[in-house]
Amino acid sequence: MRITKILLSTTFLLGALFFIGKTSILAQLEEGPIYGATEGGDDFDKTMKELEKKKQEYEKKIKDLQQEENSLQKQIDTATTQIYLTQTEINIKQQEIAETEKEIRELGEDISDLKNRIAKLKKTIAIQQDYLSERMRARYKTGENSYVIMVFGSDKFNSLLQKTKFLKVMEYQDKKLIAEMDATKAAYNDQKDIAEDKKKEAETLQDQLERQQNELAAARAELDRQKADKETLLRETQNDEQKYQSLLAQVESEMAALNMAINLPEGGEEVKKGDIIGLMGNTGCSSGPHVHFGFIKNSKAVDPLPYLNDGHLKWPVSDWQITQGFGANYWFYMNNFGIPGHDALDIVSRGQWSGAPIKAARDGKLRYAQDARVYCPWLNNSIGKGAIIDHGDGEKTIYWHLQ
Repeated sequence: MRITKILLSTTFLLGALFFIGKTSILAQLEEGPIYGATEGGDDFDKTMKELEKKKQEYEKKIKDLQQEENSLQKQIDTATTQIYLTQTEINIKQQEIAETEKEIRELGEDISDLKNRIAKLKKTIAIQQDYLSERMRARYKTGENSYVIMVFGSDKFNSLLQKTKFLKVMEYQDKKLIAEMDATKAAYNDQKDIAEDKKKEAETLQDQLERQQNELAAARAELDRQKADKETLLRETQNDEQKYQSLLAQVESEMAALNMAINLPEGGEEVKKGDIIGLMGNTGCSSGPHVHFGFIKNSKAVDPLPYLNDGHLKWPVSDWQITQGFGANYWFYMNNFGIPGHDALDIVSRGQWSGAPIKAARDGKLRYAQDARVYCPWLNNSIGKGAIIDHGDGEKTIYWHLQ
């Protein structure tokens, strides 16, 4: 009878512990899904749709303007619409950055929650292992007592059957506890895998955020340049159609000189670096004496300034001053000719207004050239004159508006 009470007490105690442990595990596993719905997602989608719609409207307007006859008003309208388009693109990028930052914050919260879950599951596994060890020891002791009874006899055969039944119940509950512990371990490993995936996702989003921020900075710089180009266009034309057409013709003349230099035939007069090759003038599409100095590398116009500064090229004018830099008025050039701004340097001599000596920037073969027609009859009604030097290795220099 005493052994029966011990068995009953042990079974009840361990069963209670098993129930408590199981309830705790289930509570931890059923706390809620790791992946929750993103709050404010509808607002983000709505804003993005509105911005994309505006972007498409501006793009259509620019396309329609391109079909119109070239005029100052068209240029101003196109530049204004491009500014609106770029500002809309900036707004889109700002929305994307805000959404990415939100996702990163939410991922951080998820990762923190996962760490807590993993810690709880790890603790639960340890508790379950302790429960199982206690039950195994109890089963061993109970089995030992039952063996003694079977060897030396029992008062009642029914008592032995009852003890055997308790052992089977304990064995069944032990199996359930082992299965529960295996499930907890599996959940632990799953949560660890999810945590690793979340960490990788956070790193990917961080890279995406940096890329979006760089794109935003570039778009803002482009917006500033577009605004400056529009202001330059208005300043140079003074909102006058004839002055705009003069500017347009001037660039056509520059493009003609560039094409002439790129397709320059072989041969010419040998010159040395620093030799005087002409005098500064005001021929062609020029509003005042200056030299249009261009540098070509492998059939492409490049900025001469770095090559002048490092001594690769010699300054073509003494006491020089740059009046228009390479790449200036980007929007006007790109919109009309598909090139990224002014393709040369405009240089004057501070010491001599007209007739200043123009010097060869490097050794090479010199050829003189001139415009095929008068591009700006309303400006000075003259053909542009200039010189081109082939320096070899795909390098050429242009000197335009000479006397």
